[in-house]
Amino acid sequence: MSTFACDTFDSVSEKAPYSRYLHPRADPSPEANVHSHGLEVAVDVSSAYHAWIAGICKGHLGRTVLDVGAGQGAISRYLFDSADRYVASDMSADCVDALRRRFAGAANVSVISFDLRTDELEETFDSIVLFNVLEHIFDDELALRKLAGYLNPG
Repeated sequence: MSTFACDTFDSVSEKAPYSRYLHPRADPSPEANVHSHGLEVAVDVSSAYHAWIAGICKGHLGRTVLDVGAGQGAISRYLFDSADRYVASDMSADCVDALRRRFAGAANVSVISFDLRTDELEETFDSIVLFNVLEHIFDDELALRKLAGYLNPG
C-alpha cells in the first residue's frame, strides 16, 4: 500500500519497475515515506467481493499467515479463522489501530506495524498474502523477493 524502493536488493528483472503498472497516485520516490492510506483502503461496503476473493485463497493458506497491507481488515476478516497464527500488518497507524480493534478478541491474530521498505521480521510463515497492495509498491519484484525470505520451505 506504499511506494517501495530499496537499493539493497539485487534486481530480479531487466524490466524497469516503473514500466509496469503503478497506481497513478502512488509516489515512487523512496524519500516520500508516505502511505496511501485513504487512497483505496478496502472497507466493508464491498463485502461480497472481499468474501469472494478470500474464498478463492482460503483453501490454499498454511497454518501461519502474514497479511501485508491488511488495511482495515476487510478481507482479513474472512481469512483469519483458517490459520493457527494470522499476522495482519500495515504501515499506516490508522490501519493498525483499526486492525487491533477488529481482531481484539481473536486469539490467533497478531497485528503489527510493518513497512516493507524498512522493517524486518524475525519469523517465517507458511503463506503470505497481499490484496490490492502491489500496485502501490514502486518495485514490486523487489518487494516480492523480500517477502519470499519470510516463507517457510515447501
